[in-house]
Amino acid sequence: MIELRGKAVADAHKAVLSERLAELQAKGIVLGLGILLVGDDKAAQMYARFMEKTAKSAGFGVEVAHLSADASQAEVLAVVKRWNEDDRIYGVLPLMPMPPQVDPDVIIESLDPGKDIDGLTARNIGLASSGKGGFWPCTPLACMAILEHYKIPLAGKHVVVVGRSQVVGKPVALLLLEQHATVTLCHSKTTNLEEHLKQADVVVAAVGRAHVITGDMLKPGATVIDVGINDLDGKTVGDVEYASAIEVAGAVTPVPGGVGSVNDHDVIRKYLRGLSCTKCQSLRGIVDIALDTLKANDGHVIHAIQLKLGVMSGVEPDALQFCFDSVTKNTAAENTVLQIEMIPLCGKCLDCDKEFSVTDYVFKCPHCGSLAISTITGRELQVASIDMD
Repeated sequence: MIELRGKAVADAHKAVLSERLAELQAKGIVLGLGILLVGDDKAAQMYARFMEKTAKSAGFGVEVAHLSADASQAEVLAVVKRWNEDDRIYGVLPLMPMPPQVDPDVIIESLDPGKDIDGLTARNIGLASSGKGGFWPCTPLACMAILEHYKIPLAGKHVVVVGRSQVVGKPVALLLLEQHATVTLCHSKTTNLEEHLKQADVVVAAVGRAHVITGDMLKPGATVIDVGINDLDGKTVGDVEYASAIEVAGAVTPVPGGVGSVNDHDVIRKYLRGLSCTKCQSLRGIVDIALDTLKANDGHVIHAIQLKLGVMSGVEPDALQFCFDSVTKNTAAENTVLQIEMIPLCGKCLDCDKEFSVTDYVFKCPHCGSLAISTITGRELQVASIDMD
């Protein structure tokens, strides 16, 4: 039996992370992380502590907002709004569950998509699932990183995911499908769970209930990825009963020491991706337009590129500035000044035909109350002008 320890995976990423963080710090960029915790859920509290410790050790600025279990939805939204507008906060991590008086969907959709590093907003879900950028949630990526690191084959294998949350179950199922696995998604209404598990080459347990899966429910030799973090009699345990699972499975992630170890580092990795890879892809297209325009006009050098950037484009201005030097290096656009004009978010009501400014990401007509809204401005990422000789 192979113990799939997350530390080995996290260590493999540390050198790259350290190098990228050093580049950011050299440019005077200090990444700030906002962790939002509402109520007294023990699993959420444990994760908040793990995340805060990891981020601080990497040199991040961390702000934890821990609101009481009786906090109103307005109080929670106020924290999110403050972080959306705070240029020092590059990512916001709202932890679930939230108390019943707080609608998690409202909180999630109030997030600036560019700071939604756990990929919770509808915009990021759509972009990520369609392969067009955006952020995947951290935990599914950590699961995939472990499988990749330990060279667990997925193509053609039967994978059973237990749990259908938006944060783990659904996205990890999509990521597994991308690797050509045959995926069964089980949940609270699934009948004969054991029957499904007995057929699984790989099991991803993401239920949030201690020891809900035991060794006698597993196929001999199966690989088990245990996402659960539960408190049981003062001990941290997973969704899988480890002691019985190791008697049957071929490979198992321990809890603690498995997925969580990678998950914390993956948040940092996603920060850097948000400040580099995804944004650089957008910038390359912009720079290509500028270079093509320069060539078409027999120009020699580009002095400045003016961009229009919507506040809901999912792109941070600082991220574009950070990537700009590497994208333009050794081109006619090297040493070019990047000028960014921020475009506010405005909508148009499809019922009363009136236009209005969207505040706090609430897409509701202030004139007639309709929710049938189209976005007029606020999603732009386009070249406005190019200054060249």
